[in-house]
Amino acid sequence: MGNVALFFFAVVVLFLIGFFLGRFFSPSTKDSVFKEKLYEEEKLKHQETQKKFNEAQEQLNKAKDELNSLNISKEVLESQKRDLELQKESQRKESENVLQRQNEYFEKIHKEIENKFSAIASQVLDRQKADLADKSKSILEPLKSDIAAFKESVNNLRKEEIESHTALKTEVVKEMQTAQSLNQIIAQEAKNLSTALQNKKIQGNWGEMVLERVLESAGFREGEHFSKQQFFNNEESPNQIPDFIINLPKDRRVIIDCKTSMENYKNWANESDEVAKGIFLKKHRDDLKRHIDNLSEKEYQKLLKENGLDFVLMFI
Repeated sequence: MGNVALFFFAVVVLFLIGFFLGRFFSPSTKDSVFKEKLYEEEKLKHQETQKKFNEAQEQLNKAKDELNSLNISKEVLESQKRDLELQKESQRKESENVLQRQNEYFEKIHKEIENKFSAIASQVLDRQKADLADKSKSILEPLKSDIAAFKESVNNLRKEEIESHTALKTEVVKEMQTAQSLNQIIAQEAKNLSTALQNKKIQGNWGEMVLERVLESAGFREGEHFSKQQFFNNEESPNQIPDFIINLPKDRRVIIDCKTSMENYKNWANESDEVAKGIFLKKHRDDLKRHIDNLSEKEYQKLLKENGLDFVLMFI
């Protein structure tokens, strides 16, 4: 490529020289002064062109030298590249060999460790089996004795339970017989009480007894919290005997009088016919109203004067 450029440059220079010489020696040239001046100018141009040509030649030579140097450097680099590739390939093969040797070594070590671990585990397992057999024997022997003792205890307990159940059954039969006897006695006493309560005087005494038990079960004590059958005799209320007087806080008192109305209530409770039951219930209400009216006429509240409440309670 450099030779072609140089040849092309030389052809251009020769063409210019021929062109100027042809003009200089042409039949139509002018005077010698002009020709000489023109010659000098062409000479200067030629010199300038020659100088440029020389510089170009020098640059071309330098470029050739540099190109040669680059070619040499390229060859050196290619040689170094080939050496590096060879070295890299050698190192790769060496690394593969080293890695293979390491894998083989690690696999060997792994197998050795696995064998040793299996041997140790087998020894430990055998030792633990032996220890477990000894411990099981030391535990199971007392356990067998305890189970036998527990079984005997259960059998004894079952035997005692059967005997106790038999005794309890006998006792229950006796209690049932006693209960039947008591039921008969209670039924007879209830019958006797029912017969006795047909007497109005006995009914009144029975009602007073029930009220007294109610007061005592509530924590009232006779003489402190209440009094019974207290006699009053004055001009306003001669010969008055209220059943109970209850002592209240702040020195206040109230009278409770007992009334028993049994006949029509008993008939109502024992009657099955609804019409008859309605008749007995109405008679029972009339009996209660009559008791209320009679108690109101007695004006027991006046017996206590300023310490008494202005009403009287009726206990039925």
